[in-house]
Amino acid sequence: SLEKLMKLKDYEFRTEMIGRPYREGQAKGRIEALFTILEARGITLSEAERERVAATTDLDTLDALVRRAARAERTEDLFEGEPELGR
Repeated sequence: SLEKLMKLKDYEFRTEMIGRPYREGQAKGRIEALFTILEARGITLSEAERERVAATTDLDTLDALVRRAARAERTEDLFEGEPELGR
């Protein structure tokens, strides 16, 4: 089937016209998940912290932040090990 042929998860885009928006969409989804998790846990980020997180495009960094958000009890827990993000 067409779905089996087109596995976007494993596909490396060859053009920046398609690849960049795809990567940006992945980052945006992770950022939204991070903010949702923090909200559910009752953790409030300052506007500056939200902007710094929202400016992050590295997917590995965002994945790490999402995992920390699931365990965080306070804002400082989220930024531990990511000093450039939490300042």
